[in-house]
Amino acid sequence: MTKLLLVLTLSSGLLMAAAPARPDDSRHHEAFAQYEVGHYQEAFAAFARLADEGHCEAARIARQMVRHGTKLYPTSFQVEPERLARWERATDCPLPRDVAAR
Repeated sequence: MTKLLLVLTLSSGLLMAAAPARPDDSRHHEAFAQYEVGHYQEAFAAFARLADEGHCEAARIARQMVRHGTKLYPTSFQVEPERLARWERATDCPLPRDVAAR
């Protein structure tokens, strides 16, 4: 049973690695590169655009940036509640419970 699980896990990883890149992947990587060098406003704008298009990971990152704001970044990120809700609904990426309870 353990061997079967390992084979399935490895097979899944190989399949994911062999999958063609989505058109928005390069924009996501560029947004992440902006984030890594501390260009948070530019990164947030890029993540937000992708989130508006339904990119789940970008929506998750953008929501976390909104959530943590000045605790982690030298700025805060303002987003309308309706837009945050759209990101959650469109991407099927639920907000963490403590954010959803606010």
